Amino acid sequence: MRCQSKKVFVDAIRFEYANLDDLESFLGHPIFDMETETSHLDGTIKHWFVLPTLDGKVKVREGDYIVRYIEGDLIVRKPIQFKRQFDRID
Repeated sequence: MRCQSKKVFVDAIRFEYANLDDLESFLGHPIFDMETETSHLDGTIKHWFVLPTLDGKVKVREGDYIVRYIEGDLIVRKPIQFKRQFDRID
């Protein structure tokens, strides 16, 4: 069976530590369990947290997109996945 996904409108935000206030507003609650990890390659510090989604608990790293469907369900997408699946309309 061949199928085509339905086109739906979603809200999305890209997680960057610098936009933490916007992210918490988007989610509707503060993030209490923010963690950090240091890259062994270049020593940069990256932030991450765990978010309950349709796919279970997902580790959201800086640069990932959080997508909220109209029903309120959340999913997390890596930048390449997000660009393949969604087009920005505003």
